[in-house]
Amino acid sequence: ALTGHTRTPVRQRRSVYSAVESYMKKYTGMEGKACLLRAICEANATPDHNDGLLGDAVNLLLSASHALKHGGEEADEEYKEYLAAEARGHLSGDCSKFESNCPITFFSVMDVLAEEAMLHPRNN
Repeated sequence: ALTGHTRTPVRQRRSVYSAVESYMKKYTGMEGKACLLRAICEANATPDHNDGLLGDAVNLLLSASHALKHGGEEADEEYKEYLAAEARGHLSGDCSKFESNCPITFFSVMDVLAEEAMLHPRNN
């Protein structure tokens, strides 16, 4: 085992979020972090929609607090932004605060990408 190289759940999640932010910026031209915060809020505002396995995976990804469930780790100030977006979705369901910095919803981006994948499947 490598010592000193273990990645904590929060660090792993932040790494994934960073990749998602870059991806969203690339495909939408919008501020990636703002769009991810909006997506986290929206996913937690309506967590019970039945979207199958992919939907479950997206909901898990957009549940920032899940990384803290194992205990023993504190969220830093940057990570607390993700937690606050999740809490806002859970508590009020009002994610309009994020719309000025990200006018499109993550789920519409996902729909476009899914449609694109179905219309133009890659031949591997």
